[in-house]
Amino acid sequence: MEKENQNTGKTSQVSDIMSKTLITVSLNHTVKETLKVLFDNKISGAPILTNEGKVEGLVSTLDLLVASGLRQFDIKLYELTGTLAVKKDVFKIYEDEPVKNALILIVTKHIGRVIVLDHSEHLTGIVTRSDILKYYVKLLNL
Repeated sequence: MEKENQNTGKTSQVSDIMSKTLITVSLNHTVKETLKVLFDNKISGAPILTNEGKVEGLVSTLDLLVASGLRQFDIKLYELTGTLAVKKDVFKIYEDEPVKNALILIVTKHIGRVIVLDHSEHLTGIVTRSDILKYYVKLLNL
């Protein structure tokens, strides 16, 4: 069902649908600060970057709600490493891969977002379930 881009004749790539404006956090953010960043930007998760700009993990609102339920608002994300609140096993995809690869990853791994990297392993974007849905709605002319 994957269609070629009518302008270029190529299959649509992850870079065609990914969000390029990235909201990120660091391991030095507290749970409270991270919740505010996600809430203010109306997003449900964000990559965690090292000081060097490499992807360290991923945090979601669900993870932060668990920490909040435990009343751990003022602890830093690095203190939660290895717990629910900071996922080290981040699913990644390269920006030149076909969109269907992102769809397969999101569906089979039951995840809400995939980190997008260039081949130098630099963060270039993020693809969410909503990005993929928008792509297919457009593809089907709905």
